[in-house]
Amino acid sequence: MKNKHVLQSGLLVCATVCCALPVVAHATAFTPSLFANSSAYFANPSSGVALLPEPCSNLSGGTLVTCNGSAATPEFATTNATFNYQGTATAAYGVLKAGGSSSISGANGTSDTTYHTFSGGSSSFQDSWVITGGTGTGTLDLQFALDGTYGFCEINSGSEFGFGGYNYTSGTSFADSNPGAGIFSSCSGAVSQNVTLSTGFAFGTPMGFSVNLTAGSALFSLGQNISSFLNLSDTAAMSSIIVKDANGNVIPFDLTPGSGASLFSQLAPGIPGNSVPEPSSLALFTAGLLGLLGLAAMRGRKSHAT
Repeated sequence: MKNKHVLQSGLLVCATVCCALPVVAHATAFTPSLFANSSAYFANPSSGVALLPEPCSNLSGGTLVTCNGSAATPEFATTNATFNYQGTATAAYGVLKAGGSSSISGANGTSDTTYHTFSGGSSSFQDSWVITGGTGTGTLDLQFALDGTYGFCEINSGSEFGFGGYNYTSGTSFADSNPGAGIFSSCSGAVSQNVTLSTGFAFGTPMGFSVNLTAGSALFSLGQNISSFLNLSDTAAMSSIIVKDANGNVIPFDLTPGSGASLFSQLAPGIPGNSVPEPSSLALFTAGLLGLLGLAAMRGRKSHAT
């Protein structure tokens, strides 16, 4: 078996052993929240998932969540192998971080592909936005910058990655505007990529949505001394919000986030006010200004005469 990597972007994914967030329909009432989880486990496709004995962390909030340790593999008596793992995740509004690393040590070289492993993190934020500035329906583009490092150059090692969003109001997944773009250019290196997630919405109507990042390490044979890692802690950060009208034209807009997160307001350009006076208003203003100047000049002459 060759070295493996799994990549699906633009929607909440369920990769080889990485499960997506449950899809639950929401009405207009949608509670903004943050979630971070780090985990490590064995997966047996034929019999389900066998969790590691060490507990790993879940958190509703933005604090760093870690999961690390070691455990004997399910067939330790045959392979003499120990699984070493670490997963991390951090969630903030508009900024998601996740990663994981793992290795097999002490293995005797016996091939064991019955079980796969995963060690990594998953983070998400969900919010409810009201977007104004147009009528009817439009398209929302969320642009993110992904940054990090990875390595899975050994046989039977891999990096697993999933990034995307879900629009609970419409019941549809966010679509990646460039779904064919991969984050891995070789078996090791750096990640530096911009990703745009798009969804439809209705102006003036609350839209509940979530964005999820999953990243970590996978090993596909538990009888060999191998390792891999994927670290996106540098990270998936929202860099721009773009709104288009029903005709596909980019328009200015106002955005009211249910979470009150200032990041979203900063990225929204806002609807320009009437900063340029209309001709009639400008004429009245000019006439008034000239009148004031004339009055001041008359007072100046009168003062000088006395």
